[in-house]
Amino acid sequence: MLQKLLWPFHTEGVILLALPAIAALSLLLRRPGMNASFLRNRRSILRWAGILGLAAAAFFLLADIATIPQQRSFQDDESSVLSVAAAWVHHQPMYPSLDAPVDYGVLYGPATYLLFTLPMLFHAENVMAYQAWVALGLAAMLAFSFVAMRRLARPAVAAAAFGYYVFTVGLKAANQWSNKGDPWILLFLAVAFWAALRLKPRQADVTIALCGAVLIDIKANLFLLALLPFLLVSRPDRKARTTAILAIPGMVLLALVPFLLPGISLSGYGIQLALASRHGLSRSLFLINVMYFVRVFALPFGASLWMLHRGDPERASRYLHRRRSFLLLLAAASLVAVVTGAKNGAGAWHLVPLGLPFALVIAEMWNEAPPLTPANLPLRLAPALWVFGTLAVHGIERTADAIHTRFYNDIPSLNEYDFADVQRDMLQVQADHPGDTLQVGVSGGHEYTLTRLRYLYVMRGQPLFTDPNAQAERDGSHVPFSPAVLHALADCTISLWLIPSSSEPPFSMGGGYASAASGTAGLLTDPHLYPQPWPDIFQQHYHRVVKSRYFDLWACNAAPPPGNPPDRQN
Repeated sequence: MLQKLLWPFHTEGVILLALPAIAALSLLLRRPGMNASFLRNRRSILRWAGILGLAAAAFFLLADIATIPQQRSFQDDESSVLSVAAAWVHHQPMYPSLDAPVDYGVLYGPATYLLFTLPMLFHAENVMAYQAWVALGLAAMLAFSFVAMRRLARPAVAAAAFGYYVFTVGLKAANQWSNKGDPWILLFLAVAFWAALRLKPRQADVTIALCGAVLIDIKANLFLLALLPFLLVSRPDRKARTTAILAIPGMVLLALVPFLLPGISLSGYGIQLALASRHGLSRSLFLINVMYFVRVFALPFGASLWMLHRGDPERASRYLHRRRSFLLLLAAASLVAVVTGAKNGAGAWHLVPLGLPFALVIAEMWNEAPPLTPANLPLRLAPALWVFGTLAVHGIERTADAIHTRFYNDIPSLNEYDFADVQRDMLQVQADHPGDTLQVGVSGGHEYTLTRLRYLYVMRGQPLFTDPNAQAERDGSHVPFSPAVLHALADCTISLWLIPSSSEPPFSMGGGYASAASGTAGLLTDPHLYPQPWPDIFQQHYHRVVKSRYFDLWACNAAPPPGNPPDRQN
């Protein structure tokens, strides 16, 4: 219902209502009474805009915190990240080679996994701990972002620009609330900009280099974005400029430090990136990203520049000249985000980190804009109010949609299961089979949601053998199973599989890229996530023994009888 009511603030509605909205607003502001009234109260209006901006931040953060008691991950990638992180903690390689007897390599950078190993040091197993960890990072991100903006603008302007930034994040709230790298990208980017604007040059360069190294180690394509904070550091002399020249290669060297740790292979990570490049680009995703960039970043930037230019053309020219290097690098980083976000399996959430640098630029332009006058009020203000007003309402709508998905679950299969009960079921299976190696597998598609807790066994020391999300990535890259993996499956490396109870056979689920099987996005010849010969080998070497509440248990044919524990279906 909320989506239908707020349809005018979607892309189509904004396009259709754009000209009438601007015309009506301009006519309204041309009325002498309204014009004078607005000018008299402009400070109060700006102050209220700032209050709304801070309220938006509180709403975004509290909405995330409120979902923590639900005790479940919401995206499949989250389960993979926690599984691989736990496997590394238990001395398995983070990036296994393609000929290794395991199949779980995913393209995320090492920092993505390392950041989630901290709660594991305290033996945290419940996903609530990891959601709280993410919420803590997001709270810090919001604080550092606002303090950075406050350095560039007076309080009310900084708060209003901060609200714009929060709305850009809220458009993809589900990704920013996830147990993945996305929230940490926003945090370390915020710390880097805070350092650039608040610390002395040498301290700022060191901090930016550290944060930039982490950003690169989360996603390699963030390199240009990691350089942006260097351009905001105030450098009064040549010595300060020399520090920056040394800090940039230092940042690259720091990004290599995680690969010195045991079990983290630089070549293995490079192979994962190379495989991801074989997924190809989607034209439709590219166009979606371009439209998203224009609506969320280019239009607000243009409206702010218009306000500055209409008020004082000379001041606008001086500003563009002063920030020309920053804006050119931001444009290049934006192009990289639009293109890499068009990879099959990616999306517009890759553009979210652009929000903070754009918000900082917008805050600076708002702060430098000369006072409004009755003569220039309509032309200066109408486009800005339209752009930021529609974006704010659309941000609220998208955040509300993310909250609805988390609380009321638009995904039917998420709504069917009590995940705390699923966890109890899995732990009981482990208690009933203390000598077995356990792994959660897949059956058909509908019950796949039950695999979201597959990281639980890995956190308890069980070996990670295969990951469905990693297998989808391999399918998309046309990489067949290695002989070592198939031999390990036949040799019962996993002695007991938990397959979600289903009328469909084990490992019959469709592939992650099967829906893109035509045109430029055609990636698969076999539509199954686990293509042959995996299902046949599994059927030859395993048999169903018992049933727990949610899973069918499949034991190795060579294994002794499991003691015939009773089925626990009720």
